[in-house]
Amino acid sequence: MFDEQRLGNDGTEASRPCKPDDGDNQMKEKDDDIAPPAMVSKPEKTPNFGQFSNSPWTGTLFLLAMAYRMVDGIAGSYIAARLAPRRPMQHSLILGAVGIVLSSIGAVVTWNKGPAFGPHWSPIALIVIAMPCAWAGGRLRVMQLRARPAT
Repeated sequence: MFDEQRLGNDGTEASRPCKPDDGDNQMKEKDDDIAPPAMVSKPEKTPNFGQFSNSPWTGTLFLLAMAYRMVDGIAGSYIAARLAPRRPMQHSLILGAVGIVLSSIGAVVTWNKGPAFGPHWSPIALIVIAMPCAWAGGRLRVMQLRARPAT
């Protein structure tokens, strides 16, 4: 098969001897040898496989992103409270304040930058949910500590 397509063996030797002007014009090969007709001709309707890759996000996708950010915020605050040597709620609320600052910076930087950054409610919602998520994560840890029997 490789010799039929003039690809040679492994590329170390010439596939066949070739003299100048030996009457073999490789440029006149038929198109059928290169690509099947279905690839050469343009189909009437091309499928849009990348419909989400270049389109702006919809409101539903931003709500889904907001939901996982809430879960991440609660989990991160719980981990901060769990790692705190004392005052777990204070540690998780400090992490919530950091979240407010970073979300505010993100809102200022992306405001009116186009539809790729989504609707204006999305960065505002990130600012609003930062502290409640931090409180919820810290509260989970405090409840866990209270439920633990004293030793």
